[in-house]
Amino acid sequence: MKKTVLFSFIIGLLFTSQAQVDKQNSYDVNFNTNQNDAMFLGGNDSMMTYIWKHLNYPEEAREKGISGEVQISFDINFDGRVMNFQKLSSLGYGLEDELIRVVKEMPLWVPASINGMKIRQQFVLSFPISRYNLKEE
Repeated sequence: MKKTVLFSFIIGLLFTSQAQVDKQNSYDVNFNTNQNDAMFLGGNDSMMTYIWKHLNYPEEAREKGISGEVQISFDINFDGRVMNFQKLSSLGYGLEDELIRVVKEMPLWVPASINGMKIRQQFVLSFPISRYNLKEE
């Protein structure tokens, strides 16, 4: 009798556990999204080339020999325009302002999208600046 009760108890636990797993799986949702990040036309290499061609080394930074990595953030709007600039680095001497100037003058970007719907996306840009690799104004 004890063996039968024990056996019934174990079988009952197995069915209860399986029922809970089945119930949990019935609520799982698979979110398949097709997400594309915003992109400068031609990709990152084209963007960096564009910046190198248009960025001017500020006079004050040249005099002080300032160099380093300049970091800014901005949004690419759903229509490809760049907007909402913020300085994330603090090298100063006009370096962040010059990078923002160049990015503001960029052609329209390909906007980010999720499942075909265009969305706004924040972009963080880190750019190395040295007096040896930039033209002077």
